[in-house]
Amino acid sequence: MLIAACALTARAGQNYQVYVSNEKSGDVTVIGGRDNDVLATIPVGTVHAASTASPDGKTVYVAWRHSP
Repeated sequence: MLIAACALTARAGQNYQVYVSNEKSGDVTVIGGRDNDVLATIPVGTVHAASTASPDGKTVYVAWRHSP
């Protein structure tokens, strides 16, 4: 399942990044918003619950859920 997490600094004419949470593969994919190229794949584990960007757009936080 792919869930788009957030887009950072998404202003017209600027480059921005989209973070996509991939629960099945346990990672977050970083996609360049200008050209849709995959910039990075960050392993985060298979029990991550949510992702969000900081107000200044410089940090992405990934939350984990407790697995019994």
